[in-house]
Amino acid sequence: SQWTPSALAVGDANFTKTTPANGGAGVAVDLVEKVFADPCHTKGGPTKPPSTVDGIVAALTNMVGFSAGPVTDAVIGGRPAKTLVLTNAIDTTTANCTGGPMLPLWTFRGGPASGAATNGGLREELWVLDVNGTIVVIDGNSSATTSSADRLEIETIVGSMSFE
Repeated sequence: SQWTPSALAVGDANFTKTTPANGGAGVAVDLVEKVFADPCHTKGGPTKPPSTVDGIVAALTNMVGFSAGPVTDAVIGGRPAKTLVLTNAIDTTTANCTGGPMLPLWTFRGGPASGAATNGGLREELWVLDVNGTIVVIDGNSSATTSSADRLEIETIVGSMSFE
C-alpha cells in the first residue's frame, strides 16, 4: 500500500492512503492549540483548553454533535497517551453549519484559524499525547466504507511512531 503526504506544515502533517484506495483513510499529526466546542456553529470560535492531555481529551469528548469514547490508555513511541474514537452524524446541509460541509475540530500551531476539519458522518480515531510539553493529536480518519484492513493499517502506522 502507498501513503502520500497531503499537507506538511509547522504544526500539521497529513498522509492519505492513495493505493489501494478503499473508502478513504488518512493519518494526521497535529500540534493542537484550541478546540471548537461546537464544530457546526463556530461563531464563538475555538477555545483554549488546559494544555494537558486530559484537558484536550475533555474538550474533544464534549464537542456538540459528536460522540466520543471510550477513552482508554495507550502508549505511542514509549509515551503515555489517551485514545478515543470521535464520530458525528451531522448532516452539514440540513444543520446549516457555519463552515458548510467541513466541521472544524481544532486549531494547530502555525495553521489557519479554521484548523483541522472533518466532514459530517466521518470517524476519527484519536491518540492524544504530551511530547515534552507539547500536546500532539494523531488522527486516524476513515469513513463508513473504509475497509477494516485499512483501519488496522492506520493503527499499525500510529503504533510505529516515535517522537524525539
